Order: sequence, then C-alpha cells, then structure tokens
Amino acid sequence: MTATADFNEFDRLRPQRLEPLKAFRAFRKLARNKEDTSQVFEIMRALSGRSIGRGYNRMLKTFEGGRQAFLREELAHKLDDPLWLSRFGPGTVGAAYREFREARGFTAEGLADEARKVAPLVDALADPEVLGAQSLLIYPDGTIQSAGVVFPRGNGLAHVLLQHFPVEDAVGLEHEPLHALTGAALAMRFSDVVALRGFDPVFRNGMEDIDI
Repeated sequence: MTATADFNEFDRLRPQRLEPLKAFRAFRKLARNKEDTSQVFEIMRALSGRSIGRGYNRMLKTFEGGRQAFLREELAHKLDDPLWLSRFGPGTVGAAYREFREARGFTAEGLADEARKVAPLVDALADPEVLGAQSLLIYPDGTIQSAGVVFPRGNGLAHVLLQHFPVEDAVGLEHEPLHALTGAALAMRFSDVVALRGFDPVFRNGMEDIDI
C-alpha cells in the first residue's frame, strides 16, 4: 500500500513580525534568572519572524521533509525517551540536551508547558489598555485560589474572585477586565514597574498585596 502527499495541501504557516523589544525583555529576565528557561522560548518566538514558515516550506520541497511532515511524528516524545537520547555520542547537540535534561530533571513536554503558561500573559500585555495580566492560581486540592480581584460597589473590602470554586467556573474569564490582580502571579511591563518605582514593601500577603 502506498500513499502520496501533495505539498500544496499543507497549510502555509502564517508569517509573524519580528518583536525585538519583546526578545530583549525576555533576555533580561533570563540574564537575571538563568533557570527561567521559559524565556528562551519567548526569545525564539519573538525573533523567528518569517523564518519558521520559510523553513517549513523549504522542508516540504524535499523528499525526506515531505515524508516527515506526512508522518507527523511528534519530536517531543523522542526528546523524552532516554533510550533514544542515549544514541547520541559526546560532543553532539543530542548529548548536550540529554545532560541538560538529566541534570535538571526537565522533560520536553515540561519545557513546552512552561512556555505555554507565559505566552498568554505576554500576548495580553500587547494591548496598551492592559496594565497587567495574571494566570489562574490553583490550590493543591484543584480548586481556584484566585481568578483576579474585584471591589464591591460603594464601600466594602475587595474579595478574591472565584476562590475555592472549581476550575470549570473560570471558563470564559480569560479576557474579562478586573479591578485588581493578585501579586502571586502578576505579569506587567518592565517600563510600568519602573514608572511605579516597584511595590510598597509594607504590604505582605493576603489582601495586603492589593496596593491601591
């Protein structure tokens, strides 16, 4: 049994614009914390531009590239396979990756997951009207710790949105504007943090992290 693939049937990857400022911010974060490997993915994505689409299209024009695209083999599975990684000899990229993975206990899926966590926050801050973004905080029991902070009308204390509710209740809140965000998972622009001159160290935990 044989199968053929028409290269024209493969979707072309949408070109992305270069974002040098985003890459520079990610590089500074990585320089401050070399263990924050999620910034590597941010730098790669910000500087990839049209190169990914061009490279993919060039790959499809070769026999082996077309075959690999047709097979759709997931590379992340191989990068998590110790037996497959053991085939790479000293001095190779594969051996360097194997040593890096073993030393830190990372997995390919784990690294990709970390990048996926950061990407939505970075995308949200691309909107100049957005001053900050946070991820959904989850308690160890699987319920929501914080989905943001809201203030009641009139007088009253602020309260954490959906605290102790099931995660499913937060579906659809991704783009909802909120009065405040928790400092435990807050993403802000570097320039805004500098303009604020940081945060008041008097505030510690609980509702005290809402600095009005």
